[in-house]
Amino acid sequence: MTTSYCVYINKDSRFIVQEGGYTEVLSDGLLSAGFGGQVRIEKGGEARIGSGGILRVSQDSKCVVEDGGKLVLEPGAIVQLWDGDDPFGRAVLEVQGELEVQGSIDFSGNGFFDFFQSHILSLTGGIFRIEGRGIGKRFLRLRNNTTLDIGDNTVELLEGLAEYGNYAKISVGQGEAFISNMELKTGG
Repeated sequence: MTTSYCVYINKDSRFIVQEGGYTEVLSDGLLSAGFGGQVRIEKGGEARIGSGGILRVSQDSKCVVEDGGKLVLEPGAIVQLWDGDDPFGRAVLEVQGELEVQGSIDFSGNGFFDFFQSHILSLTGGIFRIEGRGIGKRFLRLRNNTTLDIGDNTVELLEGLAEYGNYAKISVGQGEAFISNMELKTGG
């Protein structure tokens, strides 16, 4: 399915990209999960958010990239993770499979990226940049034993809170890490 229109999922409903399935959100298109809804990308499925396309997760909802699934964020993709004013918002992009970031994305909200041990982070655009909403407001969680591998690329974590589980780490091979106005907290 390719759309430049809007798809809304709510009230405990699910939008599922199954094995062999493909969904693309084009410029000005919207894929939105709210009020307990879920976007699920299963093993062998792929979803792509194009430049100007919007992935919106709000009000205690999730976008789940299952182990073996893939979410591609093209340069200029818009990721909105909103859940009221709670500094630990429950709008989450849960990454158990592959997250491919092809360049700078537009992130906003008080929700968070939640990386599991099984995840794969592919930075084909060379950078993973998240700017949060201020100290004490979580936008990143690394689960127990999770390594966020940046490789030869760049990670920028700005203005927020990163929560990490036991033995979680960020690995930067020949790349660079820029961290500014960040709070680190155990959990996850």
